[in-house]
Parts: sequence; structure tokens; C-alpha cells
Amino acid sequence: MRHHTPRPIPALDDIKLLALDIDGTLVTRWNHIPKHVIATIRAVAEHGVKVMLASARPPISVRLIMEILGLHGYAVSLNGAIVLDDNTEVAIKHSLGEDNVRHVVASAKQSGVTTCLYSESAWYTEVINPVVEHEAIVVGAPPVMADAIEAHAAEAAKLLLVGEHDTLLPLQHQGRDLGLACEFSVPSFLEMTAPSATKGQGLAFVLDTLGIDRKHAIAIGDGHNDIGMLKLAGYSAALGNAPMDVRDHADIVLDTVYNGGVGHFLLRLLQNS
Repeated sequence: MRHHTPRPIPALDDIKLLALDIDGTLVTRWNHIPKHVIATIRAVAEHGVKVMLASARPPISVRLIMEILGLHGYAVSLNGAIVLDDNTEVAIKHSLGEDNVRHVVASAKQSGVTTCLYSESAWYTEVINPVVEHEAIVVGAPPVMADAIEAHAAEAAKLLLVGEHDTLLPLQHQGRDLGLACEFSVPSFLEMTAPSATKGQGLAFVLDTLGIDRKHAIAIGDGHNDIGMLKLAGYSAALGNAPMDVRDHADIVLDTVYNGGVGHFLLRLLQNS
């Protein structure tokens, strides 16, 4: 953890890659990105910095946000279960494992939480409720209805369990006992991926592929699933709306997503060129 006063913002010329979470970092709960945030991201990219999105969203949704931002190339999707290459095609895919999916889904059903299963090209659910309806808006595509989502276990790259935080905690412990990466993106959203699938490992793959030292990377996020990339990057920033234990891993804490914190930070970075 980085318990100290904020580190000075680095010089823009020292930065080669900028890794950005999406929800709670760029996008508000109403699926809105402020115009000044879009403008500063494009300005940083025009300066020659590789801007990479790193999200729990599936590839289809990440590509939609990339289009809005005017980005192309590498991205981390489904918390690192899928990494897109410079042509936004799948470079790496980590599967959850069929037995793991069946064990978790069975326990989730007993606990009464909403479960969604994500593959490379689709997402599945058994029910339509407000949670699923909101997720469809975020993803930008409706789910595939399934009588039993565990029937798609072979395709699974990520499981999303939605419910009360205290109800999800035992499921997190179960997932970890199975060796899975289990992190909360928000307190009511528990994301499960293969142990080799995290945003930090996705960022590490992209840095290695591009030959960029991590000291030349900035990572910005707001959730527990962002901690891996915040720890890896040479400089890290957490949004003001991030939980305290996420902010503890950042070099600087920004304004909230609702006030366009990323845009204000990137403007300072641009002025530091």
C-alpha cells in the first residue's frame, strides 16, 4: 500500500501507456462520460501515449467505449479473462473451467443471488430482473436467456454474482478455495475469473508485448478489481469515489467520476509536458 502524501504527477513525455478502468472511473452509473474526459483522453493519445481500457465489461462493450473515445488497439476485458490485441481481436482468453462454474453456480442459486455468465461473444442469464436490465444497458447488448447457465460452462470466461455484500462474501471464499480470482467491482457485484485473469496480469501482458517498462505506465481505477494494475503501474491514481482500501494503493486520489476526475487529472498531465 502507498500510505503517503500524493506523488507529483509525472511528465507526460515519460508516460508510454495509460490504463483506464471504465465503470466508476470514466463512466457514471448512468452510462455517461463527460465531454471533457473524452477530450483529454484523445489529447493524451494524440501525444503518442498508448491508451488502454481495462474493464470487467465483455469485449463487445469495451469496443463500444473505445469507439466513443476514438481509441483502437489493446484492451483488457472481463477483468483480464480476455485481452484484445492491437487490432482489437482476441489475443488471450482464460477460461474459468467447467467444474468450477458448476460448483459456483450451484452455490449461487442456493444463495438466491443473480448470476450472469460471460463468454467471448455473449452473456447468459436465467432471469430478467432490474439487475439484468441495467447490465444489458451497460453491456450494450441483451443477454442470451438460458434454462441453466451452467450448460454454457465450457464457454465461461467470467461469472458475475449480484446480491447483498454479506451474501456474496461466502461465495467469494468458495471461489478462492477453488483457486479463482474473485474481486468486487462494487460491493454488490462479485466477479470471478480464472486465477491467471486479472487486470494487473492483463496490463503486464500488454506492457511486455509492447516492450514498455512499467515505470512508464499510469493506471487509473476505482474498484477492488483495479488494485492489481494500480500496484503494477509506475504511477497510479484512484477516483475519489473509490473505497478507502483501493485509494490506499494509489499515488494520488482524484476527484470523483461524477465530477470528471479523470479529465481534470489528464489536463494536469497534459500541462506537464
